Amino acid sequence: TNRDEWRMRSETHQEEFIRVLHQDTAIEHVLGKVRSKLKEYQYEPDSILFELFQNADDAVLQLERSKELSSDINRDFKVLTENNTVYVLHWGRPINDRCNTEAQEKWPSYGRDLEKMLIISASDKPQDEQVTGRFGLGFKSVFLACDEPRIISADLRVKIIAGFLPEVLQDSEVEQKVLRVHSGNTQYPGTLLALPLREGIAANALLERFRQQQALLCITSKKI
Repeated sequence: TNRDEWRMRSETHQEEFIRVLHQDTAIEHVLGKVRSKLKEYQYEPDSILFELFQNADDAVLQLERSKELSSDINRDFKVLTENNTVYVLHWGRPINDRCNTEAQEKWPSYGRDLEKMLIISASDKPQDEQVTGRFGLGFKSVFLACDEPRIISADLRVKIIAGFLPEVLQDSEVEQKVLRVHSGNTQYPGTLLALPLREGIAANALLERFRQQQALLCITSKKI
């Protein structure tokens, strides 16, 4: 049928597109476009941890309001550096976790977190006055310092190719160990973002301003 032919052609084009995106020249080109867009919005490497802190704070709020008892939720936000990689950890609502039935009815887009993280200017946060982010660019800022971020969040394990293509993360032992060592409450699996830094980017470029202002963040945050 025409529908079957369309599906086969679509799958063929998709496979070819993915193949092209794995080429170094394509990766460099797409990441260059992503970085240009981020700079239009005045993002810099020292903005990254502030954006990830904001996202983590929103995730803790989202987890809390979907649980009957919230006193045992881990409200920590941790930043670690090792072997020129910056690790960011939090224990809010995991990426793509739809929570309970009530939350699914109120916030049906929870299951599309990863998609929204990877599409430029894709965010539904303005519909929720309690959460902070607006432009859907917070996560994308990581590409200013990192070519291929790696994510572990509950059962989700992916690396991001060319700025927007998620691929299953096969070798996640290092990241899982970091998350396991620093998770105080195993009831909530936590989220870890690993940023292997680009050549020419030092960890201090991300950390210095964040260190200076972290006390203010704790005062102004909603949950962390």
